[in-house]
Amino acid sequence: MPCPLPPCSARALAPIYGVGVDTEVAAGGRESRPPWGLAQALGGLVVAFVLPVFTLGAYAAFAHPGSAGRFALSTPVLLIDLASVWAGLAGAVLLSARAARSRLSREFGFRVRLWPDVPLGIGLGVVMQFWVLGLLYAPLRPLIPHLNRKLSAPALQLASGAHGNWQMVVTLVVLAIGAPVVEELFFRGLLLRSLQRRFGSSRAGTAAAVLVSALVFGLAHAEALQTLGLVVFGIVLAVLAVVTKRLGPGIFAHGAFNAAASVVIFAHVVAAHH
Repeated sequence: MPCPLPPCSARALAPIYGVGVDTEVAAGGRESRPPWGLAQALGGLVVAFVLPVFTLGAYAAFAHPGSAGRFALSTPVLLIDLASVWAGLAGAVLLSARAARSRLSREFGFRVRLWPDVPLGIGLGVVMQFWVLGLLYAPLRPLIPHLNRKLSAPALQLASGAHGNWQMVVTLVVLAIGAPVVEELFFRGLLLRSLQRRFGSSRAGTAAAVLVSALVFGLAHAEALQTLGLVVFGIVLAVLAVVTKRLGPGIFAHGAFNAAASVVIFAHVVAAHH
């Protein structure tokens, strides 16, 4: 596409998702694609699913010999699991940025503004957790017995595995800070932008990229009942990234979403033990 005004820059050529998404200007004025895309995203997902099998297997062999790989969920197990998953997700993002010889902020929109990212993100995350999800699952309650208990079961299992105040704090920090940063970089950074390149920067292409990235985000958590809510939340996070051209609002929304649920669950567990 010819640039109407010289000099022809990557900023002028970038689609709606922001600078550095699809194109750079190579020597001679020709466009060149960054050296990352769906292949790198797929590789990150594969590592994120396969690596925990080996790391948790090694942990079971040394810490719980004779357990046949079965052991209770605890904070150390959670940390090993998440470190393995994040090695795949964050590794794919970091290697992609390095291959492009660029910064995360330029390639994947890893930028934060205190205003409006903090109030917008926190408010949206809390509303999604306590209001939107309730409305979303309301039609299913007559069909699925004890739905609320089943939906909260994974978080309750995490909270029950945290023994002592320090483990609860570590778990909360991991879920409210670590997970949002890594997952936003991967799902709304590398994956979403790769899908936009594949589908194009038109409204239809952007909508398809948002939907597919949200579906992958929901399915990647491997929680059947929670998938619907996670997909809807993934759509909201992807739209935030597209509209603001940065990951800041989504990181705070994701953090507030996780923190709100974690605090309620932890309070329930502490009250039950007293």
